[in-house]
Amino acid sequence: MRRGTRSGSAESLTTSDLPLEIEYPTYRQRRYYDKLQRLVRSTDIIDEDTNYSVNYQYDAAGNILSQTDKEGKTTAFEYDALERLTKVTDAKGGITRLAYDARDNLIAVHDPKGGVTRYAYDKNDNRIKQILPEGQITQYEYDAAGNQTARFDASGQKIAYQYDALSRLTQVDYYAADNHQTSVKTVHLTYDVVGNLVSYDDGTTSATYTYDALGQKLSETVDYGAFTVSHSYEYYANGLKKSFTGPDGVKITYSYDENNRLSAIDIPNAGRVTYNTYHWNRPAKITLPGGSQIDLAYDPLMRLLSKAVKDPAQQFLMDYEYEHSPANNITKKTTEQGEYAYQYDELSRLTQATNPVLEDEHYTYDLLSNRLTASGVEGSYDANNALLNYGDAEFEYDANGNLIKKTLGSQVTHYEYNVEGRLVRVTDSEDNLIVEYDYDPFGRRIWKEVEGVRTYFVYAAEGLIGEYDENGVEIKGYGYQPDSMWTTNPLFQKTNGSYYWYQTDHLGTPQKLLDSQGNVVWEAVYEAFGKAQVDVDLVENHLRFAGQYFDGETGLHYNWWRYYEPRTGRYLRVDPIRSVNLYAYVLGNPVSFVDPFGLKVEFVIKNPNYPFEVKPKDVLDLAIRQIRNNPDIMDFFNELLIHKGKNIEDILSGELDCPIKINKRNLFLKFLSFFTGNLSEGQTRWDGVFTGKPWPNQPDKSIALALSLFSDKDSVNSSASLLIHELAHWIEAYALGQIAEQHPGYYDTGNYVESLIKPKYYKKKEKSDKK
Repeated sequence: MRRGTRSGSAESLTTSDLPLEIEYPTYRQRRYYDKLQRLVRSTDIIDEDTNYSVNYQYDAAGNILSQTDKEGKTTAFEYDALERLTKVTDAKGGITRLAYDARDNLIAVHDPKGGVTRYAYDKNDNRIKQILPEGQITQYEYDAAGNQTARFDASGQKIAYQYDALSRLTQVDYYAADNHQTSVKTVHLTYDVVGNLVSYDDGTTSATYTYDALGQKLSETVDYGAFTVSHSYEYYANGLKKSFTGPDGVKITYSYDENNRLSAIDIPNAGRVTYNTYHWNRPAKITLPGGSQIDLAYDPLMRLLSKAVKDPAQQFLMDYEYEHSPANNITKKTTEQGEYAYQYDELSRLTQATNPVLEDEHYTYDLLSNRLTASGVEGSYDANNALLNYGDAEFEYDANGNLIKKTLGSQVTHYEYNVEGRLVRVTDSEDNLIVEYDYDPFGRRIWKEVEGVRTYFVYAAEGLIGEYDENGVEIKGYGYQPDSMWTTNPLFQKTNGSYYWYQTDHLGTPQKLLDSQGNVVWEAVYEAFGKAQVDVDLVENHLRFAGQYFDGETGLHYNWWRYYEPRTGRYLRVDPIRSVNLYAYVLGNPVSFVDPFGLKVEFVIKNPNYPFEVKPKDVLDLAIRQIRNNPDIMDFFNELLIHKGKNIEDILSGELDCPIKINKRNLFLKFLSFFTGNLSEGQTRWDGVFTGKPWPNQPDKSIALALSLFSDKDSVNSSASLLIHELAHWIEAYALGQIAEQHPGYYDTGNYVESLIKPKYYKKKEKSDKK
């Protein structure tokens, strides 16, 4: 890495931390700055003739005025005199306007179609009301510490929250709209001294969790009422997973090379999965038990170029090739069936898909990514973006925006939801039961019942790991690479004691299932938005798009937080984290993006001076640099650590290990979810990209609890400052034996430390919270 001076020259390597050029193993990235050291261009250099640039412009205060992507598409931003973002103009001319009150609270969002979502706040700047464009109102209440204590949805249903002295959520009560005195469901949660969730009980199911001294989960036991299942983990000293023992008692072990890359997965009675070679940090050759082989190739930007699968006799079973646009959209895919081609509009929404097996697809959209037409089928929407008509189908919704009725000719389907907003019952026009569902406190479906037969679902850090009958007998088991994205790119399915090996596409969507002899036992081709045509079905497979499970009784895909209908490319209920478009799937681009959680994020702003393309080590280095360069933080940490005869340098140098492991990889897997590309809301005046999605390793940390039980709770920590925030909590627990009392003027010590880094953000808080 070459470093330059404040003038931007490259002669000196000592006076500035701004990188001018970064040389990766497969390409170079050149970075250009203005005289104020603001990034104005980032160029990926592939070779002498190929390079792609992203360009930025700023106003005098340093706010981003425009961002132009690698294909020349520009998004523009405007601000008021207080540097608050007030207008966003997308590459297709759609305009979003934002308005604020005198205390900088966002009070209105005017979407590109003219709909207005409004917000109101109490004297402590807590959001107390949301009003959707169609007039539906959601209201909130808070305690003196700023914890949300109640939520009243648009139908009048109430959710109440209770906390302990450390502001940890301990109880959740759900009330029907007509009775706010007697709860219909209560959830209890308990924690250990450092804040790890150790148990929950919702009256139907319960679970317990154990952890080691480093805060790594050792075991999870879930009582379903009818039976109990457990799974457990072991770890290497560097935090990488060493083994996983599933509910079936099978202990799967993981091996890594000297660069901490996965080298083998050993599965008793199945064999070894070997990761023979790598291209930089991606597998290039994988050998499956029985001898089937997977070969993968990548371009210099590490985008998948080809995937070939051969049986033990070296006969091709799968042969995929890909072409990409500069902005990372897939433009062509060639398979053994033929050639697929894709076209996009200015917002990277899919407009055309040619398919060698199925019908070609054509789409148009409104300014909020609602489909206006789909191969001639027209759709219409209300101001909340709820789908009202789609061809001959008609749709009706409740006050909370949940789909409750679908009519297609003489066929009528009714959908019922519980107080938590989760689909629990589907019936036909004669009120005949089609299916029933139930869920754990984190929104994960724990069983479904069809025609009197109940199937239970079991989850681990990587997602769905098993299906069980009512006697606790395994029906199917699932396995993944360690720390995979939630129910994405599965490795195997186990049925009746036999293992079958998934072959997936670039998104992690299953294309084929192979037995150990290389025979294809399941195979499907897909429409662009995920509707499957199953051509081989010797072994049943329910997994579809990332994080999705196909329900044959309804045709829907269960996607953790919501149910997805591939025919319309939409969800049945609104987005729990309240994006601008509450229903649409992955910005209208299912060829290039995934949504394993069912939490689509529409509105993302990124500060280029805090680049998304950083590695975990870069964030760690930045966090350490921010600590060491701030005497107030150093003094504050040392005042706490003196009780143990230690100082902050013992931690920063790695000599004093801590549960959140400032010097190890696991911390980033738990807290820095933006490395998966799952982003939430950000504003340019803050430090960078902010995260708002639960990492798959939840629910053992508070991020998932906040998002599952407080769907509107803000998450405003950038990566490096979040690292420091969590370190502050650990130092409190380590030095004092418990989480310290609130620091005067701030919610907690973690926030106090962050305020020393980001005083501008905390200025408002200091005024309203100091006693």
